[in-house]
Amino acid sequence: MIGAEWSLLRREPHLKWGAIALLLLVAVAAWNGRMLLESRTNDASLALQESRETIDALAVQAGNGNATASSPGAAAFGAVSATIVRRSTTGEALAIGQTDLEASFQKLTARNAYAALAASAPDNALRLAAGNFDVAFVLVWLIPLLMIAAFFDIIAGERERGVLALAVVAGAAASRYLWAKWLTRTLASIGVTWLAVALAIAVGERSWTAETAMTLAGWGVVLSAYVFFWAALALACNVGRGNSERHAAVLAAAWLTLVILLPAAINLLVTNVFPAPSRVELAAQLREATEAADRAAAKDRDRWFFDHPDLRSGEAERAAYYRSVAASERVITDAITPQLSAFESRAAERRALTRRLQWLSPAATTHDALTILSHTDGESQATFRTALLKFHARWQTFFFERIDGDRLLTRDDYARLPTFESPPTSSLRALQSASTNVLVLLAISALLCIYCGIRLTRLDTIPPQQEGG
Repeated sequence: MIGAEWSLLRREPHLKWGAIALLLLVAVAAWNGRMLLESRTNDASLALQESRETIDALAVQAGNGNATASSPGAAAFGAVSATIVRRSTTGEALAIGQTDLEASFQKLTARNAYAALAASAPDNALRLAAGNFDVAFVLVWLIPLLMIAAFFDIIAGERERGVLALAVVAGAAASRYLWAKWLTRTLASIGVTWLAVALAIAVGERSWTAETAMTLAGWGVVLSAYVFFWAALALACNVGRGNSERHAAVLAAAWLTLVILLPAAINLLVTNVFPAPSRVELAAQLREATEAADRAAAKDRDRWFFDHPDLRSGEAERAAYYRSVAASERVITDAITPQLSAFESRAAERRALTRRLQWLSPAATTHDALTILSHTDGESQATFRTALLKFHARWQTFFFERIDGDRLLTRDDYARLPTFESPPTSSLRALQSASTNVLVLLAISALLCIYCGIRLTRLDTIPPQQEGG
């Protein structure tokens, strides 16, 4: 029966062309993601190279006794910056996720942490507003439509053509025939999905590694569970009363609700329950802290010069100025740290609520799993920001110790500048995190299949025309 159904399936042109269209869109989306990622990588590489060349040049000048290059204050607050680049991850080109909320690279100085984060605004607001055309978007949105085309008449069509009535009259098990038909179409859909994922990785990734294979396996498993859900939902719709047109309309409404409306409603609910902290309020608090710190630093500087009138020379005054700037930055950092912590806490609460509500939508559940596998989810971005702030503290400490101790920078000091290491990613850990999403999809699908199994057994004893009403 499976072989016969497969032969019939290949003769349905709308399914064949639908699968081809899906594969073409996946290839285009993967290429778009790869080009976007390569553009970001090139920009970051140029910025990183420029930063290294600047540091090397200043190191040579410091070795030659150049005053600006040797001054820790001048280097800390203007001449030297650390270029921070987030490490690209396997699958990032396939699921852009929340990486478009950050700039492709960031330049840090010894200024306060807010100045560092404010410099990380995305450089393309239009792309951010419109979203990204990536593989995750294509598959989450279009797989259900292909499933609806393949399954909307899986029972109603057989009933309308009289096939089930003939099976019952001949003494055959109608339920066994329908399960074979459903299984064939489900396996074919899963096969197309795996082919789409392989095509996406072949187009979107520049090399194949063990991490690539794990990402391919993870995407394939997640999307197979997604296909299984829609196949089970379509079967559950078909075991009810109505003709093929009615079932197609019900499934189309389910797609509209589960893929479009529910994710939008979840986002709206999260925004209202946990509104994003006001950056305007944070900017005002920062300005107040800056003004207070500047006034305190000016008083300390004036008092120091009053106590040391003989040292009011160019070098001494410049050193005192940089010490006052460093003291001001410390005050600002202490003042804004609670606000920055509140920002991160609020963001963590929003992520937790979103993750709980996403179970209402299989599409949101699937998309979340895909971003986890590609390390582009909100949790990965929060981990990167935490690493960035820790590095910024090390960068400040390196320069502030030399500013406070009036120690000139040497060529060796430039070689000992702190370096940033992007947090490592683990595909195995990502698979473990995404497994919850897969189990939820499979559990819902299993319940739907149990319901369908109970209803289908009636077809073995009840004439199909009576079952359909």
